[in-house]
Formats: sequence, C-alpha cells, structure tokens
Amino acid sequence: MSFHKVDCRGAEYTPCDASNTKSCTCADEIKSDSRYPYSPLSSPILHTLPTRHHMDKDSALDVEKTSLLVPGIVHHGLFSNDKFAITPRTILIELDQVFYDLGRRMWLQYPTLCASPVHTPREYALINFLNDFTRACCTIYANKAHPLPVCARQWVVTDSTRILSNGDAVSTLGIALADAGLSGVQWSDVLCDVQVASTATDMPEVMQRLSSGAANVFMAQEDRMSHVGIALAGDDLQIAYFDRAGRALSGVYNIHEHAVFFARTIMALTILDKSLIGKDMSIVSRDGRRFVTVGGLEYEIVETLSMTKSIRGRGTICWRCRRSDSDEDFVIKNVWADMRRTPSEGELLSEARGIAGIADLVCDEAVLRPDGRPCNTAWVLDMFAGVDGLSGRSHLELRRLVLRPYARPLAEFSSKDELLRVFRDAVAAHGDLYEREDILHCDISDNNIMIRQQAGSKFRRGLLIDLDCAIKVTDVPGKLKQGYSARRTGTIPYMAYDVLWGCVRRGPWHDLESFIYVLMVVCASYSGPSNTPRKNFDLRACPLAPWLEGDANHKCRIMMGFDDVAFRTFLDSVFDPYFDDLKDLVCDLRAVILRTTNEELDERQLPCHTDVLSVFDRHIRARQAALVISANTQLETGRSPSVDGDNDPERRKRKRGGVRPKAPDTAKPRASRTRGKAASSSSEYSDDSERTLVAHGRPAKKAKTVADAENVVGWERSPDTGRLIRCWRRRKVDHLA
Repeated sequence: MSFHKVDCRGAEYTPCDASNTKSCTCADEIKSDSRYPYSPLSSPILHTLPTRHHMDKDSALDVEKTSLLVPGIVHHGLFSNDKFAITPRTILIELDQVFYDLGRRMWLQYPTLCASPVHTPREYALINFLNDFTRACCTIYANKAHPLPVCARQWVVTDSTRILSNGDAVSTLGIALADAGLSGVQWSDVLCDVQVASTATDMPEVMQRLSSGAANVFMAQEDRMSHVGIALAGDDLQIAYFDRAGRALSGVYNIHEHAVFFARTIMALTILDKSLIGKDMSIVSRDGRRFVTVGGLEYEIVETLSMTKSIRGRGTICWRCRRSDSDEDFVIKNVWADMRRTPSEGELLSEARGIAGIADLVCDEAVLRPDGRPCNTAWVLDMFAGVDGLSGRSHLELRRLVLRPYARPLAEFSSKDELLRVFRDAVAAHGDLYEREDILHCDISDNNIMIRQQAGSKFRRGLLIDLDCAIKVTDVPGKLKQGYSARRTGTIPYMAYDVLWGCVRRGPWHDLESFIYVLMVVCASYSGPSNTPRKNFDLRACPLAPWLEGDANHKCRIMMGFDDVAFRTFLDSVFDPYFDDLKDLVCDLRAVILRTTNEELDERQLPCHTDVLSVFDRHIRARQAALVISANTQLETGRSPSVDGDNDPERRKRKRGGVRPKAPDTAKPRASRTRGKAASSSSEYSDDSERTLVAHGRPAKKAKTVADAENVVGWERSPDTGRLIRCWRRRKVDHLA
C-alpha cells in the first residue's frame, strides 16, 4: 500500500511502499485487513475553529512573563521511555529508509516549511507526513500486539484567530490532532495544537499563538488538566507544556538532528492513553451524559455554572450535579488549590459547618490519576529542581469539593428588596464566620455572593461562597481580630484601597469595604431585576473604570476624599436610574465603613459588622413601610402600588398590561391594617415579614353565617418575587348569628 503525499509546492508524489521495507509496517498476511492502521484514514479537510477570545492582552503577557525553560521536560518528564511499549528510538530503527535515514540523519518525507504566498500546501503537506508517520507507528504497535487507542487520532488543518501578547488578533492556519472521523473539529476536540512558521526567527510569535490556542482548549474542555502545543519554525522544533501553573518550554531542537525527540512527541500524542496527554479520565461520559465520582458517590453533571478563563491560577469550574438517590441539587467545585496554603478551603469549610449563609461542605477530596498519583503541578519542580525559576512556580493540586445548597448568581435578584436582603445575609454570614470561627473571607465579589432558596421560606436569601482566599485571624489587644496575607488576595475591582496599596494585615473592615464596591458595581451594571443588563453602557468607559484596573488612588480619592455632595454627584454619574432609591443606602454605608472618626483618638473608627447590619436593617424597614403606604394610597386610583421605586413610565406601562381582578359588589373600602413584624434574636430583620396582608374592605354588617362572610380586597406578597400583588379573600368570621 502507498501513502498519498503532497509536497510544499502542491505536487503529488508517492513514496516507497512501506510493505516492501524491513520495517514490516504492513505484513503480507494482514494486507487484506481494511481497519486502521492497516489502511489509511479518510483525507482530512480544513476545519475552521470558532473565534473565542478567551485570552486578552493582560493574560497573554502574564503567560509570557511567567514562562519557564525546562529543557528535559519532554524526554525525561512528560513522555519518558517507560511510558512506551516500544521506544521511539526502536521505532526509528524500524522505519529506517522509510521515513528516516539513520545514516544521513534526515527525515525522508518531511516537507520544507518554506515561505510561500499561499500557505495551504505547506500545512497539508505537513499533516500528510504526520498522519503517515502516525499510521506507521501504530502499525508496528499492532503487529507486535501492543495496545492502541480505541479511536484512531488524525492530524487536520485548522484555521483560527489568535491573540498575541501585544493584543493583536491574527488569523492563521495551523494543525490540530483530534479523534478521527469527526465531521467538524472544534476547540473541544483538539488534543494537540501545532503552529507553523517558515523560519526560526518567527519562533516567539509561534509560541504566542500556541498560548492563545491553549486558552481556548482549557475553556472548551472541562476535563483538560494540561495541554501540549508544538511549534515548528523552519527545521526547528519546540514543545510548549501548559498547566494551571503556567507555561513550560522544552529546548529548541533541529527536527532532523533530534529525530528521536520529534518521534517521541508524535508517538506520545497519537498512541498513549489520553490521561498522559492532559485529559482527566475521572470524568466519564455515558449516553451523552457526564458523570464524576466524589467520595465514592457518583454525581451526574447537569450544568456548568462557571469557569475561569485564564490559563494560570485556580482554574475553577463549578457544576450543578445530582445523585441518582436524591432530587437535591449539589454544586461540585473543581479547583486547582495551592498545596502550600494552610488551612485549605475544605478545612475552613469544615470549621464553618452550621453557620447560616455559608455553603455546607459535603465532601472534599484530591483527584487522582489512573496510576493513583495525585493530579498536581508540583511534579515539574520535583523532577527538575535545579532549573532556574522553578522555585517560584505554583504548586497546585486538583481537588473536588461537593457543596450545598445550590444557589443562583447575584445578578438574578428578583427585586431591589431581595437584593438588599441577599447583601444583608452575606454580611451577617461574614460576621458569624469571623466572630465564631476566626475566619476572614478576603475575597468579597459579585461572584461570591449568591442567592439561595431557603427551605420553608417563600423568600430567597443570601449565600456567601468561596473560601479559597480566606485566612485565620487572631486577637489583637484593644483591636479587632486580624490576620496576615502574604500576597494581595481578592478580586481587583472590589479590593479595599489599602489592600491594593499592598497592606498585608487584613481585618474585617477591608471586606466590609468590598461589600460597598460590589453593590455599586451592581447598581452601575444592571437596569433591572433578573439579570437585566444596562443598555448602551460599558463599565470600562464609566467613572468606575479605574477600579477595574486596581487604581487604589482613584478609589481612595472618591471614597475618602469626596464630601457628601461630591460623592452623591459621583453616584448620579454611575448608577442606572432603576437604582436611584439605593443611593442613600450607599452613602450611609460609606459613612459607617469609611468616614466615621473616633473623636477621642482623632483617627478613623474601624467599622464592625453590627454597624453595617444596622444600616441595612434601617433601609429595609423603611422600604417596607414605604411599600405599605404606597399600597394604601394608590388603591383609590385602581393601580398596583409602585414596587421597587419604579418611577420609569415605560416600566409602569408594562406592569399595567395585566388584568385586574373584579371586586365583588358588596366590597367597600376600609382603613389599612398591617400585620406586625417580629424580630429574631440575631437580626432586626426576620422571616416573619415575608408575607404582609393589608386588607381594604369592610363588611356592611356582621356576617350571620359563614357563607355570608364578605370578600375583601387586599395586597399579598408574591412567594416568587416578593412583590405585592392584588387579590380577593373571604374574611374570616369567628361568630355566627
């Protein structure tokens, strides 16, 4: 059998028949077998990968700056000889004079990657060479009865857009390895990414393109633990290894002089188990459904809730999951945790078990490889301890935490009243965590304040999640408990200004300050409930933009330097009109958290949780009182009461679209009456206020029978949204004539 070839000029040629050589890649007795590898795969076509810019300029620069050169990472680490049933050197000897000339140290059929106005012939010639070499290696494995992948893998030509470190987007042809037989290759199918250039001087740009491709691979493949990219520039070859600690580069090798290195890489990617080329085999698929086992129990992955975009870091993925023995929704957090950080998030969550408003830990365990070793990034340092710069490489371990309850994002608040309740609950949970367990959260953000459905309650409540950055605090004589963080932790737009300045001593006042910033960003970003985005608005182009870049001076000037009038004007320039009635709350929070002075000591009075909770409670009660008054005064007009401060005529117009219930003829107006609200021991705001019924009808005379009891009109809170809705009820009577 012969291999179909195309050289760099597009001219077809037919190399020598592999069955006529001493390699015996196709033995005579099995020439009639039509299965791979004894027969070639179908001709590959050009595949256009979708344009998804998961890497921005900052992320690209971060990868470049933290990249390390580890010369032996491929042949001594990733793809060492012990991983192969037949070593790469043996394969080259078997293929002498077929693919490689041992005497001349030269690949016989490797295309010249010359510069050309039309690049397509170069990429196609290269994939033909790669596919033929892969098929020859697989045939040798098959003839010697060594295991091969269940599904053959094939090199294909791709067209994609990449982001460079200067922020430019470039469209480029490349090569990808994927399972054979796919009608269309997507980023989710890419097993290896190859980028090509004509000369060795282009190698730096090729590496940048590989980094951009790696970001797409990590985002598209939730079971991806690491990724390998191949750079071919002229006759030079370099391997880029990506994991959550960043990028590690092999040395640069001449593809002809170091043929074993090249063969090792191609054989590993096409023959070895996928767990050895970066895939997480603990996530299994059955009938189109995904399953993962944690703590000996199998969970079905129902939905992906969130994913981290950057390559470096924790790489957090959150799934909504269910067990076959339960209807309860669980959240599984798949995270690369810092191995050198103690206590771990799982240990902190175990300490916090039972605190209302904090996620409950069900299980926490390390993810293991098929050989039983933990999945981590420390193996590079363990194996190449003498390499310069490796000591600063992150030591991360893949862990899975099963949590409950399942919660929804903060942006899905159903009303401003619910939004305030959620914030209040998060502050209260933060306080309990700090006071009872000596734990300081240190990463208050819009992603870590969630909305949960409370059992037995008609209203949703707040949930504080993610203790990745949390620290333990200790008593400080005469002051609030404090702790130390060795590095700047948190989410940049919401960090306290002195944390941005580099303050390592952390106290609760820093997190309380972060709560203000989260609320301000929400009020600037949305135009209503249920994740309603603000139209024609870009947060990066508004006065809050410097905060997104961590401008501590700008933040301090506004939050500390502006007087009340100037700060109110600043809020006017930032907030969406829907949130106009929350500006007083933000002003009061700023006053309590940042602008209260201890007159005796003539210094800033650091806030405590009680101070902040009292502000929320006062505004929540005021809004409830205003809502009742609005319901009473607007009944005469026949309109629903204004809820959430909706003064926008367009919103009122939409709300008037419903059909009002018809009142019974016997109903007459009466004075309003509000059921009292009880306060719990831990909070001035309690669940007793979840439902308030205000009656507006008075019977003309006493009812003589139960059947004669008259209907009255009233307003009742919706269990779904918390809004007042108009209804008719039969008045209860406890006497009969």
